[in-house]
Amino acid sequence: MAIKNTGELRRKFGSRSRIAESPKYFVSAHYLGRLIISTTETNGSLMTTIRFRPYNSKPTADELRKIRHFTDLGISEIRRRAESRQSILEFVAFDGNWQTNRALLVQIAQEMANGTLPFSAVEVVSGVEKDIDIQQLRERLRHLRSIELETQMHTMLELGEIESPEEFEPYDNDWTEV
Repeated sequence: MAIKNTGELRRKFGSRSRIAESPKYFVSAHYLGRLIISTTETNGSLMTTIRFRPYNSKPTADELRKIRHFTDLGISEIRRRAESRQSILEFVAFDGNWQTNRALLVQIAQEMANGTLPFSAVEVVSGVEKDIDIQQLRERLRHLRSIELETQMHTMLELGEIESPEEFEPYDNDWTEV
């Protein structure tokens, strides 16, 4: 939805909609001087964070080399995190440099599927961690893409760029399949 200011947000959603005080809404884009406010909720839970950690608590030299390709962490820090089962990488859906991060997520998923990257994936929703396999990771990425497409379509409808959902064409290519 396109919202020009927090006053308009409160009129649309009521007084409980204070962006600065609640993780429930976030600014997903600035388009033609307008803020695009999105909800962080899907199916009643907060947006997904995907974490990766080495599946081996004592990574080999070859595994360390492969891991270092995706992180700036030093060898000793990677070893420490591997031993304590902490994450090496973390991606919050639609946060930060999402266009770069989503391509990196697909690359990591492909290398994990090929058996060339020694990571296990963990999904974090509403603070609850859950191990996910490569198939579930790919499903999450496709779901995030569907959220992007829905947001694009609704933004275009609100800005009058299209008259109906049937006219919608995505701005970008499907990044989930490379």
